[in-house]
Amino acid sequence: MDMATIVAIVIGFVNFVALAVVAWQTWLTRRSVTLSQQTLQIAQNVSEINDLPESSSIIWVQTFLERWVKELNEIIRDEDQIRNEILSGNRGTGKKYGLDTPKGIVTKPLYDNLPTWLQVIVMAAAQYYYHGKSYAYLLSGNSLSEYKPDFILGLSPEIIETCKYTAGEIRKMQDLIRDKVPEWYLNSPARIQDEKFFDR
Repeated sequence: MDMATIVAIVIGFVNFVALAVVAWQTWLTRRSVTLSQQTLQIAQNVSEINDLPESSSIIWVQTFLERWVKELNEIIRDEDQIRNEILSGNRGTGKKYGLDTPKGIVTKPLYDNLPTWLQVIVMAAAQYYYHGKSYAYLLSGNSLSEYKPDFILGLSPEIIETCKYTAGEIRKMQDLIRDKVPEWYLNSPARIQDEKFFDR
């Protein structure tokens, strides 16, 4: 064999070894990425489980949000009845459908026992709820001035749209809770306190 053939064989062998090393590195990199993704998924699952509040807290929050959406939808549904009440001079319409103060919308002792992320959702939902209900309170007119049905009727479309918007935003928060809390936890069959399952 001449020298050129030997050099070509050596270069070919070196290239083959380099190619094998690159293939090995690629396989290791893919394996590392897969393991990292699995580790992140496990960490996320553990974090989600650690962040789960007691089921009673979730039920409490869901109940409040559902009630708030229902009350806002009631204003939307009763639009024609509200118009008739305004035209008849009924000054109690605003008090029937609205709120003049946010006081008492959220129960403080229950709120204090919620995890931070649920507290944020509850307070944001309460803001939206009160926004819609305070607009609805305007249906009674200003108690200090004379009752002007035409003026209040002019406000009613904006009040209805505000209620639609705020109810929609609260529904998004309900969806967020459903996304954050696993379905198996939300729909667990027993609503018995954890302590009752222990042997002592």
